Amino acid sequence: MRDLVQESRAHAIADAISARRRRKPFRTTTELAETIAKAVPSRHRGRLHPATKTFLALRLLANDEIGHLRSALERIPFVLSPGGRIVVLCYESLEDQQVKRAFRRLSGRCVCPPGLPVCNCGAGFLLRVLTPKAIRPAPSEVAANPRVRSARLRAAERRADV
Repeated sequence: MRDLVQESRAHAIADAISARRRRKPFRTTTELAETIAKAVPSRHRGRLHPATKTFLALRLLANDEIGHLRSALERIPFVLSPGGRIVVLCYESLEDQQVKRAFRRLSGRCVCPPGLPVCNCGAGFLLRVLTPKAIRPAPSEVAANPRVRSARLRAAERRADV
């Protein structure tokens, strides 16, 4: 969970959930949320409910959302016509990282860790990235609709010369 949703208190949350499950099984999501809230001291709480990231991680894992996203991103160059465009709107940083890495690799930029003697990421020149940096909502958009505050938009175009 720490890596999946960048939850800094993942270990404490996991311990609290395990301890609660040994005493009594969870019957409702409210019980789970309350257990998580008790595991996160108030000084570590942000503007989100302490259980938000845990529920996000559970959803991502249960639905294999990252796996489906990766699969779709790999197919993009072969589905788009030359000059065709793909626009991806992400609401979680992990999704945005996956899109950014895929676009970079598919545009010919190697994403292998530095120091590898040979590139093995399969970088190709199939896409042209249209948004080198993610486009974020303007403050006026966030004021009108707070749910867009974490949105990131990235776009790429299928190269016509390949």
